[in-house]
Amino acid sequence: MSDLHFTTDRLVIQDVDAIVHPWSRNLLPSWLTFRKGIAKEIASCGGDQPFRELACAGSLEEGEAFVTSAGRLPMRGIVHVAVLGIFGSLLEDAIGEATQNAIKAAEEHGFMSLAFPCFGEAGGEAAKKRSVEVMLTAIKELQPIIAITIVGYELKRSSGESAKPKNSKRTSAISEEIRRASSGERRPTSSERRRPKRTDQSPSSDEFPIDEYVPRKKGRYEP
Repeated sequence: MSDLHFTTDRLVIQDVDAIVHPWSRNLLPSWLTFRKGIAKEIASCGGDQPFRELACAGSLEEGEAFVTSAGRLPMRGIVHVAVLGIFGSLLEDAIGEATQNAIKAAEEHGFMSLAFPCFGEAGGEAAKKRSVEVMLTAIKELQPIIAITIVGYELKRSSGESAKPKNSKRTSAISEEIRRASSGERRPTSSERRRPKRTDQSPSSDEFPIDEYVPRKKGRYEP
């Protein structure tokens, strides 16, 4: 089985090739859909491009997966799965199928790592636990070759699974990239990042004027 990790960090800052977005069956036009939770965070950090592509998919079957670009997010793509009802309620019977279809879609697109949200997050701890149990069963049945991360659920240490993100430095860098993209802040160029800052001890051109420099003749000492 592939690597399996758990983390309580945000979904949109994961250092993965793609993230999974729990969505409805896409029956309503985009202007009638109300984005909240993960959808709202994706739109806020990644823009509307993934949702415009999703609208072109038409209606989805329960558990079906559809892959779009990631917009401004630093991933290669987003895997949208139809696991919510028309009013946003979780379709519990579709969790296992949606989990496997998301992994299959990720593998078909060449993604090597995939981050899932906890599908039952809105229903409290009991719903989260049931959801994760179904997801884990589906993952183990499929035996994927890609690395899987489940976000929003902390596994007990005694189980032996990793409860921390694999690369906290990389995750922090991704978080900073998303903050810049959301605020419209310009990213510093490589030359700006390498350029040392001038300190108070650094000599200025006023202290050493170029015009007053006189080259010395070889072999003679001139104070």
